[in-house]
Amino acid sequence: NIQNVEVQHNETEEFKKYQALFTGNHDFEGYGELRKVDKEIEVTETSAEYPVKLRKLFFDNYIVLEFIVGNTLEDTAIKNVSVETKYESEVLQTVQVISVKEIKTNTSASVLVSIAKHPEYKIVVCNFQAFLKYTVVEYVGGKQSAEYEDEYQLEDFQTIVSDYLQPKAIPSDKKYEAVWKVFPGVESEASYQLDYKTLESAIKGLKKHFGMSVCESSDAVNMENKVHSLMLSGMYLGYIPVLANCIIGFQAERGCLMKLKVKSSDEEVAQAMLENMD
Repeated sequence: NIQNVEVQHNETEEFKKYQALFTGNHDFEGYGELRKVDKEIEVTETSAEYPVKLRKLFFDNYIVLEFIVGNTLEDTAIKNVSVETKYESEVLQTVQVISVKEIKTNTSASVLVSIAKHPEYKIVVCNFQAFLKYTVVEYVGGKQSAEYEDEYQLEDFQTIVSDYLQPKAIPSDKKYEAVWKVFPGVESEASYQLDYKTLESAIKGLKKHFGMSVCESSDAVNMENKVHSLMLSGMYLGYIPVLANCIIGFQAERGCLMKLKVKSSDEEVAQAMLENMD
């Protein structure tokens, strides 16, 4: 079953590219192993003069924000390109910003913002603001004609629970209940009153919240059942197996109620999942 499967990192070319970037790089000495690479998201309009995409990269105790900055303007370069991030968290701290010296027309380059995460907090949910800062250098006939500093605010973004988790299906010949019984770790649980109005919306919302694999087609709704179990399996940062069972019900007076049961070999990971249901 799942805990006996040797953990294999996502060996895509993309993941290998980032592994190579950080391995042996003195700027990231002490960060440990790269655990997870998220998909790119747009943090500007695609039609922006300087379009920016964001990718979140996760280590055990660090988050690196990669801002991929493009320059679409003819006869213009941007220099000393950096990103300032603002957030409210007592367990996150920006430790370095690696800026870009110059981005010429029709090229792009990455600004890296490193954020240290308190090691006792396995999952940190946080809202971020970000500001792109740079010096514009304009050219006419190949000669510099103007130079000035500028900045603009990027779209807000978040670190969320599903950033730290990823799908990992249990073997198809195994029953979820049987895997749960032999799964390593102590079972942890908590109860919640959620804002969902229907069982369908609750299942959809919880699947998105956790970003884990759905087991035994448990996301299919059976209206005859008063209580529904959404059974999930996955990995924390690609190397710690975890199971989550969302037991969902509705009451006329209190609306959507859920008991969340989590099992993981790392009890701190289980507790972090329970604590970040808000």
